[in-house]
Amino acid sequence: MKISQFKFLDYYKKDFPQDGEFTPDDIDVLFYYKTSDFSEIHSHNYWEIMVMCENSLINSIDGNEIIMSGFDMFLVKPANVHFIKKYKCGSIKYYNFEIRESWLKSVVDNIDPHLYDKLLTEPNLYLPGNKRLHEEVLMIVNRVLSFSAYDVKEKQELLRMLIVKIFVEMLFEFKNSRQENDVVDQFIEIMRKPENMGRTLKDLSGEIGYCIEHLIRQFKKKYKKTPNDVFIGLKMNYACNLLDSTDLQIIKIAEMVGFSNVNYFDKVFHKTYGISPREYRNRNIYLR
Repeated sequence: MKISQFKFLDYYKKDFPQDGEFTPDDIDVLFYYKTSDFSEIHSHNYWEIMVMCENSLINSIDGNEIIMSGFDMFLVKPANVHFIKKYKCGSIKYYNFEIRESWLKSVVDNIDPHLYDKLLTEPNLYLPGNKRLHEEVLMIVNRVLSFSAYDVKEKQELLRMLIVKIFVEMLFEFKNSRQENDVVDQFIEIMRKPENMGRTLKDLSGEIGYCIEHLIRQFKKKYKKTPNDVFIGLKMNYACNLLDSTDLQIIKIAEMVGFSNVNYFDKVFHKTYGISPREYRNRNIYLR
């Protein structure tokens, strides 16, 4: 597989006047308005922020596909191997900001001297549909476009300010997302405990200080499932363990995993595994 290698400003140095008041070294941020995909597999030595404007696209990053839509914003790292393709038919519109690596590093180092290395190893920063920030992007980009080609200093000041604003928002979203993921993981561990199998999700949510409505939103965001979907899965898994390791009656196992109606327990178990609890136990007896 051929991977193209792009370098910051490679295609633009020829456009700078050799005897002008500025040089390519004065440029830290470039931006483009794009209306087509970019299917060429490539990497580069600069950071890149993509800002969606219209419809959806698939951003393939190191083999992982991320669907971007609405006002989503995504940070691509140097050395990420990626390409862009349409998600569905129709036109796409997005802004692409290319950022000099050394400049962004200096900005990040002022925030936290250890942060830059973390950014290189952590998942790519992603900011889902932020309409307010998107409107600020459009406003600043329009101001930049109002300057002449030689107003480099003014344009770069605005673009640097914009990139810092987007970057800080991305960091804030990442921090919040991690906190929410921690809450989701904590709640799963609470649900997993055998003594909690018969309790309601609303009751269990009180143990971590969040209402069930908030947890539903966070579960859907992380797993595309509701807490109840996950809870049912945990109950069925525990039921399998009891069927394998004990001689308890199925009606008793149903009660232990929170089902007062054994027929409903049979129905859910069959829906999950394709066989009844009794069939599961009998089959596994022969495998012991």
